[in-house]
Amino acid sequence: MSTPPRGQLDRPASPDAVDPLVTDDALGPEALIEEARRPRRRRRARVAIAILAVAALVTGLVLLFGSSTGSTQTHTAAGPGESVSVQSLHFPGPFVPAQVTSLSGKIWFLGSSGTGTGAGCVLESVDPDTLRTRSFPLPACGGYLAVGGGRIFVLADIPVLDRSQDQLHLEVFDPSTHRATVMNPVALTTLGSERAHLAMAYDRGSVWLYGGKTTVLELSTATGAVVGTLSGIPVGGSGHPSLVGNRAGLWFTSGDSTGQRGGVDRAAPGADGFSRVYSGPTDGVIPWLATMGTGVWAEVLSQSNPTSGSSKTPVQVTRFIGLASSGEVTVQTPPEHLGGMSLVAAAGQLWLDGPRSYRCSNPQRLWHVDPRTGTVRPVVRLKSPSAACLEEGFGTGGPGSAKLGAIGNDVFVLDSTPPTSAVLYRVRLGR
Repeated sequence: MSTPPRGQLDRPASPDAVDPLVTDDALGPEALIEEARRPRRRRRARVAIAILAVAALVTGLVLLFGSSTGSTQTHTAAGPGESVSVQSLHFPGPFVPAQVTSLSGKIWFLGSSGTGTGAGCVLESVDPDTLRTRSFPLPACGGYLAVGGGRIFVLADIPVLDRSQDQLHLEVFDPSTHRATVMNPVALTTLGSERAHLAMAYDRGSVWLYGGKTTVLELSTATGAVVGTLSGIPVGGSGHPSLVGNRAGLWFTSGDSTGQRGGVDRAAPGADGFSRVYSGPTDGVIPWLATMGTGVWAEVLSQSNPTSGSSKTPVQVTRFIGLASSGEVTVQTPPEHLGGMSLVAAAGQLWLDGPRSYRCSNPQRLWHVDPRTGTVRPVVRLKSPSAACLEEGFGTGGPGSAKLGAIGNDVFVLDSTPPTSAVLYRVRLGR
C-alpha cells in the first residue's frame, strides 16, 4: 500500500472518482487551504468483510466530499448510419459545477462546494476519456472565467465593507502547478446588479473585461492590473453580453433585450476601439458568439408574426449566422424555433444545446450546425420533457451560463441546478 503525494486525495478507482488537490492561496498564509492526506484503499470483492469495509469507506467519502455516478447509453443520431454514445456524470453534491470550459485536452468546471457561509469555490478537471475528476479549491469565488496561455482566469469577488459594491480581482489558476493566485489590484468595482452584465475573454496574451459601460479593459495576466482600454462599445442595457477573441481580434455583442438593435462589434489587433461589423434585425437580440477560425458565429433571436392560424402571438425564431472577419455573412441557418441556446465551436464544427421553442416541456437536445451549409439537425436527446430546464434560460448569458464544451469529436453538456445537483453529458460521435 502506497501513500499518495502530499495534498492529494485518491478515491476508489471508477470512471467518476474524484481526486482533489489542494491549491495554494496567494492572499497570505492565513488563507492557505489545509492540505488533505489519505491512504489508498483497494477493494477486495471476494471477501464479504472487505466488501462491508469498502461500503463504509464509500459512505464516508460521500458524506465528506460528495460523489458522482456514471451511466452510458447508445443512441442513433439524425445522420444516416451515425451512432452516438452518451455517458452521464452525476454531481449530487456538495460540489456542484456551474460553468464548463476546455483547456489542455481536459474539461474544466467552475463551481461551488457546500452552501451558506461555509461554501467555497472549486475548479474541477474531467478526463474526457475516463471521466475521472480532480478538484482544486480556489481562494476566492467568481462568476466569470476565461482560458488561454495554458491558464484559467476567474473574475474573483473579494468582500468589502460596503455590501452594495463588488470589488473584482483577477484570479489565475495554473494547471501545471495547481496553484491559484488572486492578484492585488482591483480590476473593476461594480454596484448592485452591474456584475450580472459583464463579459470576459482571453486574447493575445491579455485578459479582456467588459465592465458594463462603453469600454473593454485590458488586464495584465502577470499583475491583474488594468493596462489598457478599448472604446467604442455601444451603451448597453439589461442584456448579458458575449466577448470572444481570435486571430482577427476581439468580438463583442451586448446581448441587449431592451429594444435596441442587436449587432456584433470587432476590435482588430492594434486598433484603439470597436466598430460595428454586423447589424441584426431591428427587433433582434444576439446573446451568444462563438469563434471559428478568423470569424465568429452569432446566435440571432428575433420575433416573427404568424400569418395564419388562430394565434396572433409573435413567435421567437433563431438564426445562426457565420461572419467573416470583415463582418460579411458567409452562411446562415434557416429560421428555427429553437429559443436561446449556448453554442460552442470545436474541430471545425458548431454545437448547440437546448430544447425546441424555448419551452421546458420540450426535451433538451444537442444540435449540430454544418458550418458550410448552415443545416441544423438534432444529434441526440439528453433529457426527458419532464426534467427541469437548464439554469439561466438554457445559457442565454450571465454568470454561470457557460454550459457547453467540446474536445475534438466529444461534446460536453452541463445541466446544473445550483446549489443542489448537476449532470454532465459526454456525447461521443462516430466511435
